[in-house]
Amino acid sequence: SKFRFVHDKVHQAVYEMMPEKQRRERHVAFGLVLSSQALNNGNDDLLFIAVGQINRGGPGAVSNPLQKTMIASLNMNVGTKAVSLSDFASALDYFKHGILFLNQNHWENQYALSNELYGAAAEAACEINDPQLVMTFSDQLLSNSKSLEDRLNAMYIVVKSFRRAMLFQESKKFASNMLELLGEELPRPMGDSQLISDIRTMHGVISELSDDSFLNLKRAHDKKQIFIVKAYHELLLLFHIVAPNLMFSVCLRIVQVSLTVGITESSPIAFAHFAVLLLEIGDLSQAHRLGSLALQLAQELNVYGQSSMIIGIVQQYIAWTSEPLQSIAESHLFGYNTGMQAGDIGSSLLNYNFFVSTSFYSGKHLDVVRKISGDFIQELMRQKQKWFVNCTALIHLQALTLIEGPDFDESIYPKHVPSFHEINSTVAQGNRTNLTKHNGVYQLMRAFYFRQYDEMSRAVNILDDFAKKSFTPLKVNVLFGIFYEGLVSFCMARRTKEESWVVKGRNSLSFMKKWQTSSSWNFENKALLLEAELMSLQRNHDQATELYLDSIKSAKNHKFIHEEGIAHELAGYFYHDRGFEADALQSFNQAIRCYNAWGAKAMSQRLVDHIQSDFNLSQSLTARTQVRASIENSLAADALAIQVANIGMSPSPLEGQTKRPHDSD
Repeated sequence: SKFRFVHDKVHQAVYEMMPEKQRRERHVAFGLVLSSQALNNGNDDLLFIAVGQINRGGPGAVSNPLQKTMIASLNMNVGTKAVSLSDFASALDYFKHGILFLNQNHWENQYALSNELYGAAAEAACEINDPQLVMTFSDQLLSNSKSLEDRLNAMYIVVKSFRRAMLFQESKKFASNMLELLGEELPRPMGDSQLISDIRTMHGVISELSDDSFLNLKRAHDKKQIFIVKAYHELLLLFHIVAPNLMFSVCLRIVQVSLTVGITESSPIAFAHFAVLLLEIGDLSQAHRLGSLALQLAQELNVYGQSSMIIGIVQQYIAWTSEPLQSIAESHLFGYNTGMQAGDIGSSLLNYNFFVSTSFYSGKHLDVVRKISGDFIQELMRQKQKWFVNCTALIHLQALTLIEGPDFDESIYPKHVPSFHEINSTVAQGNRTNLTKHNGVYQLMRAFYFRQYDEMSRAVNILDDFAKKSFTPLKVNVLFGIFYEGLVSFCMARRTKEESWVVKGRNSLSFMKKWQTSSSWNFENKALLLEAELMSLQRNHDQATELYLDSIKSAKNHKFIHEEGIAHELAGYFYHDRGFEADALQSFNQAIRCYNAWGAKAMSQRLVDHIQSDFNLSQSLTARTQVRASIENSLAADALAIQVANIGMSPSPLEGQTKRPHDSD
């Protein structure tokens, strides 16, 4: 016969009538019976339930030391399974319970299990970005380690945890100690002549290595060498933030070990970084080849957790030289999904950060950009991953400014997004080089968008700063910064008549022309527009006219709606300066259409206001009718563009599943 309680309250009343000690003992007893069945049948779901029951009982309900050891091992088992499911919070809970079930003097009598549990707990705490808890477990590991290997593993976890928590100097300190224990030299800066020579030598070695030979490199078996590569991999991520001039020295060392001693699970990422270095020394062909081989190697090694990071590196630092930006944005979204499936949260978030920024630069509708960036910031805050918050906030604020205007109403401002003031305060502290660069680019863009001439005159020297730093990877935001620097320079040259602005504009034009040869899709319209501005400045009117038209056509063909609008607007000023008012008005109308299709209502309104008040149009009925029509068309186009954008809106991490958003349009 079977019996059951007729109501949950009856169940609860009977349960609470039992003495606490008896309740705990029953939980353990039930859990042990269920765990035996789960292990015999290979039923993981039942095993999670069983261990949960045992943990409800707690170590006080178990007196047998052997049984305690068995339960601690069970927690280690299910915690590891939780990690494989990317449920790090639950995993940490299991590891902590496992530690509680360890016997007295466990570091002496249960060293292997203790080391496993504390190490796994520290790793899980690192994944949920709790550095204080990481140190709690790591201190135990460092104090009780009986081997160099165990001590190094503990230090590695600390380095990774401090990096993720943005405690960069603390992370760097532990990293230096770790290298010293490994007997490795400290990384050399890029100014080191021997390092540059070694890089060029390795360039030759890789160039002579066939694809088949590369994909069939021997595997490393020496534990120390495997750990060296693993440690350097973490240093790559750290130095990318705090010491970019040391990054390629680390990258070279991993490649050297991989080619001489054998490849490890961390080797593919190092090869991807070295591909970026090959691009910097001018070998585009080998850069693309090595980037592709790095991804194939990760798949050959079945280290799919590496794939997300490699996609992020290759797409952001190499692919822009040949692939359309719109395609790169979608590749980053794929990289995000790949990382989430593999449990690589950090690489997933890196890719989504790149997806948001590349979507903005490629001309995605601003309502979409505003939504995906705002939701992403909320997700970052939830996961305590603060590193990408400010850079993503800059994109969100940029979209908001273009939609609402520079003085937008703060009542529409999301509370979880840092303000311009807060970001500028962080920049002023001087320890966030990457954020400073991003902030400078967006300030320059806003100054141009809204014709803020005082801000333009204080424009940062993006191209000069980049040129001074050898072997600095080019990113999409820097490329766009250089383009807008050229636009600002020609605008200021026309306004001030100063030759220094012309020189800056010419330098930006040369830079765009250089990359136009490798990717006409991404750079042709930009080079044509800058050259049109130069010809206009030099009063070479016929050539300027053709260049403006070619730039507009190129931007339209390559789906850069925002840059098509800019080209139309600049052509409008060119026509007006020459007295062709009808052509000017037509160009401005087309600019308004493009800005509204992009979602930039504030830019559209600025231009409408300019046509109505500041422009010296004739007072004919035809001219006034055209102005009125441009305003009405802008409102209609805006409504239509928003509807279209909402139909094809890309996902945010908070929609549907937080771990894996649906594929984008």
